[in-house]
Amino acid sequence: MKKYLFFFILIYFFQNLFFNCASEKKQTIQIEPVIKIGMTNQWAPYGILIVAQEKGFFKKYGVNVELTLTKNFDELHKLYKSKKLDGIATLFADSILLHGQNNPSKIVYIINISEGADAIIAKPNYKNLASLKNKKISFDGINSFSHILVIHSLINNGLDENDYFFENIPVAEVLKKLEENTIQAGFIHEPYLSEALKKGYKIIYSTKESKDIIIDVLTFHSKTIKEQKKEIQKIINALYETQNFIMKNQQEAYSIISQKMDLSIADVSSTFEKVKIPDLHFSLNLMDFETQSELLNSAKFIADFYINRGQVAYVININSLFDRSFLNQIEK
Repeated sequence: MKKYLFFFILIYFFQNLFFNCASEKKQTIQIEPVIKIGMTNQWAPYGILIVAQEKGFFKKYGVNVELTLTKNFDELHKLYKSKKLDGIATLFADSILLHGQNNPSKIVYIINISEGADAIIAKPNYKNLASLKNKKISFDGINSFSHILVIHSLINNGLDENDYFFENIPVAEVLKKLEENTIQAGFIHEPYLSEALKKGYKIIYSTKESKDIIIDVLTFHSKTIKEQKKEIQKIINALYETQNFIMKNQQEAYSIISQKMDLSIADVSSTFEKVKIPDLHFSLNLMDFETQSELLNSAKFIADFYINRGQVAYVININSLFDRSFLNQIEK
């Protein structure tokens, strides 16, 4: 009898041991967070996110990223404002606007700086912006980054916007509207800019003359940064490794971007040729308003533009928009 009792006690002991271990193991399993990032499929430098995904850099750093590609910025920003995306690749100006419209956000990464990739073009008989007085100039979207560049170009040249007429025309339709003489000049960006130059149109102003007005950045909801700080750091680490990969393997990287976005390899190449991809040191300096008065002045111009046009109801604290902590961790 004692023999059987001992046997049953032994079975009971091992059963409890097994279930307790299984329970503890189950409790330690953590669901890996998914960070949802959106981007348009029209701007080649955003392809760094695609290359990071396709070449396994996000996976290498242990972060689960879900990419969403949209056809335009309007669709992208709607998804972001509805909290369906944690972060977006977008314009510096758009980040300021989104933040100012009750979408608390932080810029954590500089994707590129336009150095001639965005421009105002006209027919060869127009020498400069002054020669276009009382003529029609187009931009792509009221209160958009292109609208800001057009107004900034006039102010930079001591001209009054009241002396011009403006049309809201998508970049893809600018050449057609110029040929029809519906407009006499228009905002355009790569890859459409290269096509326009081949057809004999002339650049009368570009981002070479308006430094720091058009910068593309990676922006996240402030709440996401607070709750997923470790995951955001992994994303930034992966992107800097991807950046180095693109520099050393341009042909392969451009091919990946072309396949996943609505762009040819020639389009991708022509865009990258006219932007600056900042290294870590440059990005850290750019995001430091104590040393970068040009960027601060551009930010103030953009913020004032939105306030004066009723898009933002209060003065935006530009200094709080950048979060350099993730870049600082890489530098260490």
